[in-house]
Amino acid sequence: MSKKKLNPLFLLSVIGCIIVLISCSKKSIDSPDYYMKAQINGMDWSADKDGAWFQMDYDNTLNYHVTNIFSQSEKLLDSIQYKIDITSRHYPKNGKYFFDNTSPFIPYDGAAAIVFGWVKKGIANESFTTQSFNGFVEILEINKTHMRGRFEFDSKRTQGSTAIDTLQVRNGSFNVPLTVVSGKEWNP
Repeated sequence: MSKKKLNPLFLLSVIGCIIVLISCSKKSIDSPDYYMKAQINGMDWSADKDGAWFQMDYDNTLNYHVTNIFSQSEKLLDSIQYKIDITSRHYPKNGKYFFDNTSPFIPYDGAAAIVFGWVKKGIANESFTTQSFNGFVEILEINKTHMRGRFEFDSKRTQGSTAIDTLQVRNGSFNVPLTVVSGKEWNP
């Protein structure tokens, strides 16, 4: 009975494939880095890791999905914790959408941003809400897995603590995963 020898070229190919697979980092195989960041009143702010996402909610009046971007952050800037949410009631596609809300309600063809804040006061917190009165969100890429873009706006306090009256949010950017599609199927 004769023994079969392994072809050296085949053996080298298998070893090469194993080395390539081992050397690939998990990061290169997993999803891209997701983030949301901006400057709030000149201070660098960012959402927590995995603390920013977007969802598509079907609007029966508009007959298409509206885009909602959410964030959360435990970080403090000047003893204040901030959370930025952005809504665009435009058909979800690449483009620049201006914040044109002059009332607490977002117009059917509008866009807006809200900043929630918590002022640390000892063991108690005071909260506040600000709403954009100008600015924009620009969608640079949107698909079934993520959305990427940028934003800037000014907002005024609408309720809560008087610690903050106005906020300037500048140099905002995001790359956030899609987490929910509600109402109807969405096909970008």
